[in-house]
Amino acid sequence: GGIVSNFITAQNSVSNAFFKPASGFVSSPLDPAPNQLGFSPWFRASGGLTNQGSSGVAFLANGPQAVESSVKVGFGGYQFGLDGGIFNIAGSGASVHLGLTAGQIVGSATQEGYNNETTMKDTFVGAYGIYSNGPFFLDAQLRQEFIEYTVNVDDRGFVINDAQDSSQRFSGGVSGGYVFNAGKFSVIPAAGYTFARTTTDNLDFAAGS
Repeated sequence: GGIVSNFITAQNSVSNAFFKPASGFVSSPLDPAPNQLGFSPWFRASGGLTNQGSSGVAFLANGPQAVESSVKVGFGGYQFGLDGGIFNIAGSGASVHLGLTAGQIVGSATQEGYNNETTMKDTFVGAYGIYSNGPFFLDAQLRQEFIEYTVNVDDRGFVINDAQDSSQRFSGGVSGGYVFNAGKFSVIPAAGYTFARTTTDNLDFAAGS
């Protein structure tokens, strides 16, 4: 149960903390000519540390048993992209960005109170599109992730040394918002929708190996 919880917590924590709408990483000219084109690379790095509770189910000889745990997750990673845009389309002030992106994240999840650690390496590629016109913006992304895990457990006679596992995660999302300026302050109501599909290989190991 704790191993599964570590997998789920590490993957969800890293995805929620690292991945952001692409509109925050690209820029437009201040006063573009009608139908002006632009291309540019971009790069960013991010890291963090979270502590989350999780729950799972252990299937024992006397039946399933709920397992509660606290998992500490740390991560660091980088992301780069190649962006192309057309600005001030037909003099309307609207702009469209299209881009490709890739990167890698490394992290670890440690179950507090147990000698249970899962390390992960997440390599990803993706594409995005952004539309903006004045205070309105709309952002869409697709992403494919290839995640490798290494599991180590040394707890109460149950030992796993460097067991390997992998998963693939396909996700996407769309978000939009509107910027209301009020003097020195701005209010930006926004809404979005995301989806993800994850497949994980079986984790095969011999206890004590």
